[in-house]
Amino acid sequence: MRPSVIFLAAMACLLCSPDLSAQAEIPSLKYGLKSRKKCTAFPNDSYGYALLANPKEAYPVKNYPVRKSYELQFHCLGFSYESSEYLFIRFGDWSEKLTVPASGIRPVFVWKNVTLLGDEKRYLVLSYGEESDLMFTAFRVFDETGNDCLHPDHPDMRAIVERLMKDLKKNNSSDEFMKKFRSVR
Repeated sequence: MRPSVIFLAAMACLLCSPDLSAQAEIPSLKYGLKSRKKCTAFPNDSYGYALLANPKEAYPVKNYPVRKSYELQFHCLGFSYESSEYLFIRFGDWSEKLTVPASGIRPVFVWKNVTLLGDEKRYLVLSYGEESDLMFTAFRVFDETGNDCLHPDHPDMRAIVERLMKDLKKNNSSDEFMKKFRSVR
């Protein structure tokens, strides 16, 4: 095959995939893996890798138009609700708890009107986790007008992802969160 044909085919693939352009921006973030491997041992207060996924389900949050969206998953960690624990430590109690049928019933915790980036912008943040052989914790983030902030085209995507990746690396545990989490589970 001629080099010019290969070059044009490669350019066409890049132009039709927003995930590939976003991947170049945040090299430690993986995008939509087709298969995930089991985790090996990782140090405490750390995760193995971060993944930007586009799951099929949307969650009904009162007074918010939350639709299908990207989610930021952290894999290979000690506790599947580290995302919720992080938000609890940083912002206090959650605004709402949803019960979602997944592979079993799992709670989805909602924080409304939080400032993730230290500016005046407010976000709606959903957090949850899954405990299986591929344990992960996850975030979904929406701006004040209901736009998906983890979509590769959103202007805050990079800052939010980098902030959450950095903060989750150094997240502490909270006995207060664990007590409350166990009571609602």
